[in-house]
Amino acid sequence: MSSSMSKNKPLNHLFASLSFEALFLSKKGICIAQNQAAKDIFGYTDEEAIGRPGTDWIHPDDRALVAQKMQENYAQPYKVLALRKNGTSFPCEIQAKNIKHEGEKIRVTAVRNISKQQNLENELSDKIKELEIITDSIPNSIWKAKVSKDGQISETYISSSVDQLLGQPPGTINSDWDKYFSFILPEYLDKLRETIQAGIENPGQTFTVRYQVKKADGSLAWFSSCGKGELEGEEVIAYGFTYDITAKKEKEDQLQTLMATKDKFFSIISHDLRNPFTAFMGFSELMLRQLKKGQYDNIEKYARAIYSTARSGGELLSNLLDWSRSQRGKITFRPEKINLHELVQSVLMFFEEPARSKEIKIESTIASDITLMADHNMLNTILRNLVSNAIKFSYRNTTVNLSITQQNNSVLLEVEDIGQGIEPEQQQKLFRIDSNESFPGTEEEKGTGLGLILCKEFVDKHNGQIEVESEPGKGSKFTVKLPQNTRS
Repeated sequence: MSSSMSKNKPLNHLFASLSFEALFLSKKGICIAQNQAAKDIFGYTDEEAIGRPGTDWIHPDDRALVAQKMQENYAQPYKVLALRKNGTSFPCEIQAKNIKHEGEKIRVTAVRNISKQQNLENELSDKIKELEIITDSIPNSIWKAKVSKDGQISETYISSSVDQLLGQPPGTINSDWDKYFSFILPEYLDKLRETIQAGIENPGQTFTVRYQVKKADGSLAWFSSCGKGELEGEEVIAYGFTYDITAKKEKEDQLQTLMATKDKFFSIISHDLRNPFTAFMGFSELMLRQLKKGQYDNIEKYARAIYSTARSGGELLSNLLDWSRSQRGKITFRPEKINLHELVQSVLMFFEEPARSKEIKIESTIASDITLMADHNMLNTILRNLVSNAIKFSYRNTTVNLSITQQNNSVLLEVEDIGQGIEPEQQQKLFRIDSNESFPGTEEEKGTGLGLILCKEFVDKHNGQIEVESEPGKGSKFTVKLPQNTRS
């Protein structure tokens, strides 16, 4: 060490006590001393170092920064690129401070080689970038959040692929938990939060929840989030995946509908279609016995029963065949110009006997000149089923009202009865094959519930709407709204 250093024992002690690798003393920016580590790292002897500007140890790109820090007496660590005597450079961390020594201002500068640390940081940065590229390229979104014991969420992370899932521009969510939740339909939020909370309260157990979101284009999609919570001290780290299951959900719904259709089909064949034949045989046997005995008093009664059973069975068979063809895509939609007054009269003739047997009056209100572009067979089926149901669920000695009116470019068909009505919870299931149930009429008439399902399918074919208003014990009104100029 130089002679100037040997005269300053306090500074020697300072050099020995500081933990940085290289130490320099400078006065007015000129080096007056260096320690052994500085010699080893930078390659300057004392003779070469003393009297040189301190910035000679700094890469030219960073010299202005170091000069500024010296002028400001900046005392916090900062990073620059250091320069060795042989011209090679390396990243370093500098910390310096001005001190008073024997009445003079001396700057003590400590330099630490952070090449290894920088390499590790660069490697870590590369790994993070690589991980981000991988996670962003995965079609599913990866997420993580820290949850405290009082439920506070922090350190959230949601991979940017979530923007693609939502159809949003890149950077929309930006790991914002609340912003992501804003895309979820409100009716699913409580269930989602409850499921995540249950997963947090039961670390190690996998949880899964399905919910709907509204995408950028306004379309709805089904998402599924699957995750797990892990304890970390008194906090829980929740992490998992979110992916779009819309296509899968549609297939599941289709499968469920197919299974319900199959069950309904076999139920009708095995039970409802068998009943008319049982009635045929029973009443036919009674008629034969009466005829053999020469007793004719009840013949008309049995004949009416057979007729009623035949009509009911024929109606059921017709619906069943139409429905079967519809499910197999065998029904062709052929709209044509239809005079609704004529169609209604032909349909009502079919129900004269069943209406008379229950002392029900059918009143129709329709202008003779109302026409509609519609499929004749489908419209016939719609009217036939609505009138049939009205009679079936009407109380004896009441009136069924059928009206057809024109409203702008649409036609309204309304069939209203006074009868037992439909419970509110059942109204939501009337047109669904997977939850539809049949109920007996006011005089225990049998049915399958298939007619209304068929009505819904045929109304949809016309791009129309079918609705029901009903009050238990008072009756029901079915309204069908069809565009007047439906085209194939």
